[in-house]
Amino acid sequence: MGISAPEHAAASGPSMGIQPAFFDPKQPLTRSYFIFHNTPGSHFKSVVRVSNTGTTAGHASLYGTDATTGTTSGAVYLGQNVKPSDVGSWINLSASSFILAAGQSRNVSFDVTLPQDVRSGEHLGGIAMEVTPVTAAAVPTQQKGQMQINTRIITVVAVEIILPGVLIQTLTASGIQSGGMNNYQTVALNLHNTGTTMVKPHGTLELFDANNSHIQTVPITMDTFLPATSINYPVYLKQALGVGKYQGQLTLTYGDNHVLQYNTFFTVTTQQLKQAFPTNSTLQAPTTAATASSSVPWWMFLVGGFFVLCGLLFLFQQSRRFALGRNKRKGVEE
Repeated sequence: MGISAPEHAAASGPSMGIQPAFFDPKQPLTRSYFIFHNTPGSHFKSVVRVSNTGTTAGHASLYGTDATTGTTSGAVYLGQNVKPSDVGSWINLSASSFILAAGQSRNVSFDVTLPQDVRSGEHLGGIAMEVTPVTAAAVPTQQKGQMQINTRIITVVAVEIILPGVLIQTLTASGIQSGGMNNYQTVALNLHNTGTTMVKPHGTLELFDANNSHIQTVPITMDTFLPATSINYPVYLKQALGVGKYQGQLTLTYGDNHVLQYNTFFTVTTQQLKQAFPTNSTLQAPTTAATASSSVPWWMFLVGGFFVLCGLLFLFQQSRRFALGRNKRKGVEE
């Protein structure tokens, strides 16, 4: 979460890192990112340190940003074009744009002002830094076949704010949709963290066909799921599903041994199958024990029964001959 580059790792051009200027020895994580315990309506200050361990000067642009949950879980930070409404909007930096020479560092103080009506629990945002080299502007070329690529380097140091109150751990689900692409089929789980704390869910998704026959079990291990966020979490299937109707049974354990159990039906359409498998969209429904037995032709059962009956008759005749021969031998001996 916003760990800056080591100071000894020099690179060609500007190489700028951002991290807390001070840390709490009782909380080792504060070496890498900010953790504040405060109350609604409070106002406090802190300091972030920006260092240039590169070989040339670099221009740093700082701004506050909010965090959200990525599609595959885990915290991600919003870009400068997205107006913050949570942690990012509470941060006021003393300097937002400056140049650092190679080997130079600078401490930047910032204020944090919390709203009076902010919800309790955990909030996550950060201080983002965009770095650009200090060089002469490139002269556009008129030659055909050439293009100019602009590279943006953005680093974030996380700011976690924990407010007092009962920590609520609530995870809900609202649907399953089929999807996928590039010859990988997925089902998307519509998940919502309606609680006030971050969780890392794990569990399984069991799939059944229209005849309630079990098809496959897919394990799920998610990263951080932020409060007050929703995602369509993709689950990659082990066995492809053909066009048809299916049932999903989701079981997720999270937080302090809380369990989410969710069952629902979903369909796989021809269009969804073509999107997942553009070169092979003629997949059949997966074979299960029930479908396998029902797919055997009826005449094979008759042929098999005939041979079984013949075998039983042969054994019966052999045992009868053995008994008659034994009785004859007894009569001769007497």
